Amino acid sequence: MNPQRTYYRLRRRTQKLQRAQWNAIVELLSRNGGRVSYTPEDDPEEAGMDDFPVKMLFFGKHENPCIALTDVFFDKDGKVRVNGINDKIEIPEKNYPADPEHYAGILDFIAIVLGYREYPPATPFFKRAKLCIEKSVRIIKQKALCFLGADPLSRAYRRARGCTDYGRAVAVIRRSALILSEYGDYEKGKDKSSAMGYAYYTVDGARENPCGITLVYTFRQTGHDSYAADKVVSIECNR
Repeated sequence: MNPQRTYYRLRRRTQKLQRAQWNAIVELLSRNGGRVSYTPEDDPEEAGMDDFPVKMLFFGKHENPCIALTDVFFDKDGKVRVNGINDKIEIPEKNYPADPEHYAGILDFIAIVLGYREYPPATPFFKRAKLCIEKSVRIIKQKALCFLGADPLSRAYRRARGCTDYGRAVAVIRRSALILSEYGDYEKGKDKSSAMGYAYYTVDGARENPCGITLVYTFRQTGHDSYAADKVVSIECNR
């Protein structure tokens, strides 16, 4: 067997299959108004990532997120695009282009939504059990790393606690791979210049994660009615 010939033969078969998958995607979308959407059986607000049948890696400008598909549709130029939810931080992702390596997964997604094949979502009991186990493992792992001082949270706190400039503190925290989970007004004043704000950073970007770094900061006026974060008042680490 000639490995080079085998490679080219398999590549031709893959390209032929992808063309057939593309034609099927276009035909099915055209028959269904140009869009196929999936809504979990549970309340979307309560749904977990296991409720979504197809997850795939897509290519973005700054990162390559794994997306759980919710919509496949034609855009105004007739190109196939997808919407979904970021599997890691569970935020909406929109208008990602469909590349040939996505065709098989997109076709599966359409087939499941249209009822051509079954998708058994996890039962409520097992979903809750899985979420509880994952959360417990994450917290235990984080606590162990905190004890050793080797986790991103401890590293970010050690590097940022001497910072007085908000921009510098945020840059240090982000370099340690922490994600902004929540922000808002910490203390309101008559105007923004006398108010304070807070920003909460965690390893996984989850607002409910009890382990994180809280920055409390003041504002400075940059225009007639515009303000920007200025000086860090305090840096607190919850572990």
